[in-house]
Amino acid sequence: MQNEMKNFLIDLIYEIQEKYNQTLIPIEEEDLEEKNYRLGTNFAYYDVLELIESQLRAFGYKLDEIGQITPILGEKIINNNMK
Repeated sequence: MQNEMKNFLIDLIYEIQEKYNQTLIPIEEEDLEEKNYRLGTNFAYYDVLELIESQLRAFGYKLDEIGQITPILGEKIINNNMK
């Protein structure tokens, strides 16, 4: 993978992972509707990360060059993507 593309992917994945992690933090005094929205957003970020990983695998890219992409759903991901 070209260095420029690799750096782009690492940065994009890192930013999405950060947004994923933020949706795991309950908001003080959130009601059920707010909680459901937050958790729905969490799943959407998870889905995007899973899609990116799936596509990279399908096109034969080595994921060890990028690091962990998809978290365990509902658990915070520790960004190990060289950031």
